[in-house]
Amino acid sequence: MLSFSIIIPVKSINDYVRETVPFIQALDYGNWELFIVTNELESNEWSDDKRITIIESGRVGPADKRDIAAKKTSKDILVFLDDDSYPESNILNLAIQ
Repeated sequence: MLSFSIIIPVKSINDYVRETVPFIQALDYGNWELFIVTNELESNEWSDDKRITIIESGRVGPADKRDIAAKKTSKDILVFLDDDSYPESNILNLAIQ
């Protein structure tokens, strides 16, 4: 079974991220992890979901934030989303077809 790392680069946890995370948690393909990459270390509002990790990157651009998270994963496929992405529940299944 293929595995996915979903990476969202942001300056800080914001309302868009808070709206997006439940969409990711509702994905119908269960083998994923989520990295939210912020400038400063922030508390993980979703600490009860061990698939979600907050990474501190410092003040760097989105591409650098994606690279930082990509180096921390051993998953098969990287998925890059923005903080205001609201993926359909079948997005990962569609990616492997």
